[in-house]
Amino acid sequence: MDTKSTNCLNMLQTTQACLETNQNIFADLPAFLKAAEELDGTIADVLTAQRQQASREGLADAKSAVRAELADAAHEIAALIHACAVDQGQEAVASRTDLSLTDVQAGTEAQFIDRCKGILADAAELTEDSDDFGVTTAKLKNVKDLLAEFEELKPQPRAGAAIGRSATRRIQTLLGRASNLLRSRIDRLMVQFKKTQPDFYGSYQAGRRIVRQSATRETKRVTPLVTPVAKAA
Repeated sequence: MDTKSTNCLNMLQTTQACLETNQNIFADLPAFLKAAEELDGTIADVLTAQRQQASREGLADAKSAVRAELADAAHEIAALIHACAVDQGQEAVASRTDLSLTDVQAGTEAQFIDRCKGILADAAELTEDSDDFGVTTAKLKNVKDLLAEFEELKPQPRAGAAIGRSATRRIQTLLGRASNLLRSRIDRLMVQFKKTQPDFYGSYQAGRRIVRQSATRETKRVTPLVTPVAKAA
């Protein structure tokens, strides 16, 4: 969530906590209880959507981590194959595997995957002496396993992005609904406690000010300083 949405959620949760702590004060007011229950339900829905949004970010992070690990492993194998191919006089294999880490990573996801598969195919062209150069079965299996994992993750961030966008829109809708509930109903119901329950009223108002104060600080932080232009002599 962005800063504005986070500040709004903090305000809602602080207000919610205030109402829960002082529920005995308005326990005999059905309209107040109903509004407080609606606020609880809306906040719960926001938190659910927030978790969906976070899961999308987690998918992208997981994919990025596997890609980096696969690139390192494939680059190591390519370097070892190149040395072995040069020693064995296999010029075509040596040429194809003369790759830097940047070369291995370059291009689209499809090109990256094809390049890793090509490195594995080149390994199969070497003689049995290739393990003397470090081209071991374990290292080749590691590249194959990472490649399979990356291909499995490949479509997920795209699907996750759609889930994330939907969650973001839902969060905005829910925050707007909760804010309207406070302004149009709970704020008005609180007026009756201004004199009879000043501590409750003051605590509620302090919670409601969180988002306003955060917005004010944000505005002050981004206001540019204007340097006066000197008058011509």
